[in-house]
Amino acid sequence: IMGCSTNKAGMNSDPNAMKVDAMFLVDCTQSMSSFVNAARYNIKKMSDDFKIKYPDASLQIGFVGYRDHVDNEVISQIALTEDISQVMKFIEECKSYGGGDIPEAVADALALTAQTAWRPHSVRFVIHMLDSPPHGKEFTSDYDKYPDGCPCKNNCQKLLKELSDLETQYIMCTFGNRMRETIAIFQGIHKNFQVIALDGQQLTKEEQEDVLRLKGNKASKDERDVAGEVMIQRTTAAVHDRMNKERGGKSQRIIYDKHKNGNLKKKKK
Repeated sequence: IMGCSTNKAGMNSDPNAMKVDAMFLVDCTQSMSSFVNAARYNIKKMSDDFKIKYPDASLQIGFVGYRDHVDNEVISQIALTEDISQVMKFIEECKSYGGGDIPEAVADALALTAQTAWRPHSVRFVIHMLDSPPHGKEFTSDYDKYPDGCPCKNNCQKLLKELSDLETQYIMCTFGNRMRETIAIFQGIHKNFQVIALDGQQLTKEEQEDVLRLKGNKASKDERDVAGEVMIQRTTAAVHDRMNKERGGKSQRIIYDKHKNGNLKKKKK
């Protein structure tokens, strides 16, 4: 396990400031390389937005990348830190590879996340990006080398309950069609669970065009790259929605207006 924790001098140390702790869990197997990139962009966007919209808030971000039990490095981790540049560098060096059967080491990632040093009275997010379920016959009917669950005896249901009791908001971002059973189980356990499900049928042509405009790139893109960009938009909106509620503001949804010049303008609805 790789990890570190930093709190640089000069960063927000006001004990009365709103504290926000966000842990990113990302499947780092080969099929998820685009989503690892999306996680990095998402973290940068979240950090940049916080500096502007919540200048008095103290933001910590951490990252848990996981693969499968057959891989040389099952877990890559950096602990919660206010040094966002360190998190970005860590993710840039995190390679996407491996994966044995269909399920991955989700339970191991949840175990580390449940042990996170969340700050007292912080607003807590778990943002989980994945395309494959945990090990265990209750999560999948696909081939599973460990049908009785995690070989390290980490229990997803128990760990998810712990995260729920810690008052986290769990945002699960999925791609593909293998997650139906997992989503249903997680929804039944975590009391503040949200799903952002992306696949070819759910990515409309308009959404794809919007993403290309946002990036200033009209060339064709891989479907997963487009999905990753849409995911950034939706997770950012979900985080802002929670922050507005914490501050007593009204819930809002960010939508995008298209203009003739190809730019997009945010507005509240």
